[in-house]
Amino acid sequence: MYIKHPDSTPIELQGVTAWIPPVGYVFDFFTNDWVKTGVYLRSSKKSDQYWERHPLPDWYNKKRREEERKILELEDSDYVIEELEQYRQQEWFRRLNGFWFMNNGEPTYITGLHYFYLNWWHIDIGHPNYFNYDRKRFYHIAYCEQDPYSYGRVEVGPRRMGKTYVAGVFIFEPVGRSKNANGGLQSKTNDDAKKVFAKAIVSAFRKLPHFFRPVYDTSSGSIPKSEIRFFNTSKKGAKIKIEDMEEELESIIDFRSSGKFAYDGEKTQRIVHDEIFKTEGVNVYERFLVVKECLADNTTETIIGKYMATSTVEEVDGQLDVYEQMWNESDPSKRNENGHTESGLYQYFISAVETRGLDKYGNCDEIKNLQTITNAVSSMTDQKKISDYKRKYPTSIKDAFRPQAKDCHYNLEKLNDRLDLLSIIPEKFRRGQFIWNDPDDITKGVYFVERKNGNFLLHKDIDYKDLSKWNQVTFQGSTPNPRNKAKYACGNDSYDHITTVDGRKSNGANALFYKFDPLNPSNSDKFVCLYCFRPKKPSIFYDDTLKMLWFFGSQMLFEDNKQGIRTYFDGKGCSKFLVHLPDRKEPGIPATPKTHQSIVDHTEEYIEDCWELIDYQDLITDWIKFDINNTTKFDLGMASGYALLQADRIKPEKPKQESKVMEVTDVFRIFSN
Repeated sequence: MYIKHPDSTPIELQGVTAWIPPVGYVFDFFTNDWVKTGVYLRSSKKSDQYWERHPLPDWYNKKRREEERKILELEDSDYVIEELEQYRQQEWFRRLNGFWFMNNGEPTYITGLHYFYLNWWHIDIGHPNYFNYDRKRFYHIAYCEQDPYSYGRVEVGPRRMGKTYVAGVFIFEPVGRSKNANGGLQSKTNDDAKKVFAKAIVSAFRKLPHFFRPVYDTSSGSIPKSEIRFFNTSKKGAKIKIEDMEEELESIIDFRSSGKFAYDGEKTQRIVHDEIFKTEGVNVYERFLVVKECLADNTTETIIGKYMATSTVEEVDGQLDVYEQMWNESDPSKRNENGHTESGLYQYFISAVETRGLDKYGNCDEIKNLQTITNAVSSMTDQKKISDYKRKYPTSIKDAFRPQAKDCHYNLEKLNDRLDLLSIIPEKFRRGQFIWNDPDDITKGVYFVERKNGNFLLHKDIDYKDLSKWNQVTFQGSTPNPRNKAKYACGNDSYDHITTVDGRKSNGANALFYKFDPLNPSNSDKFVCLYCFRPKKPSIFYDDTLKMLWFFGSQMLFEDNKQGIRTYFDGKGCSKFLVHLPDRKEPGIPATPKTHQSIVDHTEEYIEDCWELIDYQDLITDWIKFDINNTTKFDLGMASGYALLQADRIKPEKPKQESKVMEVTDVFRIFSN
């Protein structure tokens, strides 16, 4: 899928472009050449064309017994019956290179691993069914396996999509045919890893035909309990058997505890972390970073192994923000100069609309499925049930990471209603970057360019191309002074250090607010630009912030304990872009409990009044999760709060009470005579 033929067909797989081979062709990974195989046709009738498993031929076992007798008689393990050998070579070819079949009139390619999974891997129902979402999932797996810049993948999706069995075959397939290879499995607990190892690897391995089942050590029993050792069993004086004549791979597949350092220091070809959303007591991202070192050869600077993380999202334990960070840093559209994502992984999401009501061709009516899910949600009134249902049947990655409906400071019903709407309509912002016209002379102003990997989210109401509206900055002598202080307010949540005290990679955040404008009431009183990112150096963040403020001609309110940004602005002669509160000599606002409570109060009031004007999902999510007792985790929540404090939104006047003529009885008590 990574290797391209001139006639290959591209398919977009959530940030990567995979290449489907030309119809009837596969790439032979043994000869490194393209081979024409044709397209398997189950029936000439279109409606009878679908995936059909190809079991062992009826004659195979009988001829195999003949072959075994001859091998033992001759003591020659190289002896073969030609008909058997041709069949075995056919299946090995398909396992390694893939297979074409006609599916309801459509030539359909499945990867080698997918063929091996469908045709030979046993699961709880026998053999897997063919599903279209699985076809694309295995395309993505193959792409990650073949891409020299990928350490593997992190997958998120709904329940009952076969993730555990796919993970099992992902580990076994390369290790079960390679010399001196290792494969490992970790789950949320040691007992869970043991169960997955037994049902998704050992059980399927033991049911494979002999030509796919390498010799393994049975000295501790025929059913491996903690590891599969692909070694010959030590025997003394026993009668020689066929398996004793087979070459041993000297490879191992095992499982270990969920601990962070369980696989530390061992070169490994395949590692799976199962149920990462349900893992407690260990930071799963830090655990991945440990095994990441096991997947690379530092001497040659090459990736030698691949990783897979899977989880359903119905139940979420542990640290949701860690899982979300791991996901966000695995976006293949955002790479460093070495060609890697920040994590080294590629993200892949499977929607619930793809996995319901599948027909014999592996397809479903996604529009109908979406309507079914929408109808189920619309009938619910309890926010906890809505959140739980959406995590159970996510239609977007936002649903998968949907915060649990508890302990929210704000109106959860309004926030979730807005979040639901924003998830199904086109984004109301454009991503991009602010650029100095002349970095050596900032007085020449700023312009905005759209970029897919830009760090700013600029609202589409902002006509950034009409430069006459922007860069509204005057000069008092040589000191720049923003002119739009009455129109915009900006809140800033900064950082001074390259690393944080608690080890968390806190982002720098800016939230720019367009104050209520009576001349433009429908498009004002809302946030129009967000920034939430952590550049390599704080100075880059400070410069990004200044460019945004210059473009809008806005001032900014920030925490006065974050002096790095103030020092930067002073050094640029731009101190007037910083808000000075009354009765304070220095700019900024103290980060005190009273300030934080005021942020909550202003945000709460804003959400109550203007929730239908909120157009940023990330901002809503931060508000839902917001914890006044641990504000350092909520960069956008704090930045937006400071913007609202600075804006001090116009509140509706309370109705005046009618004047009342005071009666004598209002002042003096009455006594009976």
